[in-house]
This record gives sequence, structure tokens and C-alpha cells, in this order.
Amino acid sequence: MENKLPDGWDVKKLVKHTPIVKTGVSEYEGKKPYFSTGVVNDNSVSPEGNYSFANKPARANRLVLKYDVIQARMQGTKKALLIDEKLDGSLFSTGFLHFRPIESSYNTKLFYHYLSSDLFLKQRDEYASGSTQIALTDKGAKNIDLIIPPQDCQAKIADKLDSLLAKLKDAQSRLDKIPLILKRFRQSILASAFSGELTKDWRKEKDSPKWVKKQSGELFSFVTSGSRGWAKYYSKSGVLFLRMGNLNHFSIKLDLAKKQYVDLPKKTEGIRTRVQSNDILISITADVGMIGVVPEGFEEAYINQHVSLARPKKDVNHFYLAWYLSSNEGQAQFQEAQRGATKVGLGLNDIKSVQVPIPPIEEQKEIVIRIKTLFEHAEKIEHRYINAKKYTDKLEQSILAKAFRGELVR
Repeated sequence: MENKLPDGWDVKKLVKHTPIVKTGVSEYEGKKPYFSTGVVNDNSVSPEGNYSFANKPARANRLVLKYDVIQARMQGTKKALLIDEKLDGSLFSTGFLHFRPIESSYNTKLFYHYLSSDLFLKQRDEYASGSTQIALTDKGAKNIDLIIPPQDCQAKIADKLDSLLAKLKDAQSRLDKIPLILKRFRQSILASAFSGELTKDWRKEKDSPKWVKKQSGELFSFVTSGSRGWAKYYSKSGVLFLRMGNLNHFSIKLDLAKKQYVDLPKKTEGIRTRVQSNDILISITADVGMIGVVPEGFEEAYINQHVSLARPKKDVNHFYLAWYLSSNEGQAQFQEAQRGATKVGLGLNDIKSVQVPIPPIEEQKEIVIRIKTLFEHAEKIEHRYINAKKYTDKLEQSILAKAFRGELVR
């Protein structure tokens, strides 16, 4: 391990300094909670079940005590736990590395932070082995180094880490609320738009006619769904095949991060399912109601069987219609349409049966302008959130690295 350490700090082989606790559980009475690696995550730790000694799973062969520290053996995982009063005496899977740092006079909190750090995790992943599941064996663990600060400053470092990481977790928790806030903000904009409130001032100034309700079938010149019959296999080239993965909830932009291509279709199929500019695409199976609008000048593309193509008439604004379908009111009608006992998605008649509030075309255009303006503000906030999230996600490991370089306390 290449690390410039302060005077008095040391590096030793982890299992020499703090050996792995051997597997094996002595016979016990009653039942004990059992935790497999699968039930341990960042947000919760819930037992897989409660077992007597006679019926416990074969892998439930670790008995943990208060102040023990465990970490998953599997490559690419981060599931460190410091055992507290609630977990004291519980059964854990042999899929965990199990340490008792209190017996080696290593501060238990600091040892837990070390097992949570990239300093340990990168070594664990480097020395992991296996064919079906890559994991660190006890043999592989003999290669891992442990950074050992002087005994008199270990508690100080651990306390400093607890304080800093608690503040970071609070900041991350606050950040995690932003997507929901933005989702509600966007839906409130759409609700205001389609109730007429968003353009109330504009309507008063223009003395605009009243709105009417129309069935969506009156607003589309053509509605169809795709077919997989002529496109059984994806290819590296050909024409773009649009799927559910290209659609979104609460955004009408096509998501083209992942493209799939197919060979050119038969002539008759091409006429029916080839998309045109301003077409509205709607997911009709599984996660129904995701919306996408085909932009101007879009490349040649076709839809698969999980997507419906709805072509708006010239006298209705396609953005207005698409945003209505993605609003809570539009989505509620889609959900209501697929609630039949045997129904697994939306049919074309369901697409044509949505009740849509329709203002005059000029007001439709004004609504679209105002939605776009407000959504652009939301997108700017969203980009700032994404950047902040990336920063805070990296900050934990940065703090841990500083701690084990001796930079947090003097």
C-alpha cells in the first residue's frame, strides 16, 4: 500500500492484526434473526427470517456480538456494518467477512470506517476470486493491508469521521428530496396549464373563446401500434427501432441514450409504423403512459409492439397534446383504461378515448411556450442537483482517505 503516513502510524496485514472470526455457531435455544448479504443495504438492515438452531440456513453460520464489524466478501459491494445492541447475538451469512477489532485494541468505529473506505474495498476487489461469484476468500484476505494510527488518536479520528459523515449524510438526504420536489413542481405546472389557470391573464387580455372537451380520437388523424413480426432480431445497422426504453414519464423528449437498430422493414409495415415529425409515442404495455414526441427532421425510425404511434391533426398543437397525456389527469385516464381483470396494457381504443380539454389553437401555443419556459427553469435546477449529487457521492471517500492519511486530526 502506497501511502504517506504521519510519524507513529503503521501498516500491517489486516488479518495478522485483527484476524477474521472463524465460522461456526454453538447450539442455542429459541430463535435468532438471520441476515444474509442480500438484506443489508445503505438504507435498511432487515432480517431474512428468524431461525432455531435446527432449521437455520447452512450459510447462517456466523454469530455476531456487539462491537464486531462485518463487510461483504463479494466484489463490487459495500455492506459494512458495526454491530450494535439491536444486532448483538444475531446470525449472519458466511458471505460476510467478520472481525472483532476490540480484541486487537483497534477502535471499533475506526475499523468500521476503514472497511467502508476505498482503501479496503479496492484491495478486497483486487484479491477477490471465483468463477460463478467473485468474492474474497480467507486466503485472499491475507494480502490486505490495514492502516494503524497510534492508539491515542484512533478515537479522535473516529469521532471526527462520525461528525463529518453525519453532516454529509444530512446533506445527501436533503439533496435526495429534490427529484420529488421537481416532479411535483412539473406536475403543478401541467395541472395549472390544463385547468386554464396558467394562461388566465392571457385569455382575459385576448378575450379568447371558452375551452371545449374533446375525445383524443378526434384529435389524431392516425393511431397504430408497432409489430415485432418483421424485426425479430436487432442488428448493428439499419433503421432505428423505437422502444419503451426511449420514452419517459414527465418528459416528452425521446431518450436516445440507448439505440437499437433493425433491418429495413417490408414496404407495407414501413408505411404503417414509420414515425414522422411531431408524432406522439405512447408506451402501451407494462409501464403504460410514457410519452415521447418525435422531433423535426428525425432519422428514419419505426416502433415496436410495446409502443403506440398517435399522429395529431394539423389543428391541434402536438406539444400541447403530448404534455396533457403526460399530466396527472392524462395519466389517470390511461391507468383507469387498463384496470380490466385480464387487461395487461392499453389498446388503440384506449388511446383514442382520452378526454382532453382543448382551448383555441393560439392559446394552445401560448400554453406550450409557458410550459417550456418553466420546465427549462426546472431543468437548470435538475442539472445543478445532478452535479451536486456527484460531488457529495465522491465526498465520503475523500473524507475517509483524508482520515487515513492523518489529515483530519493533529
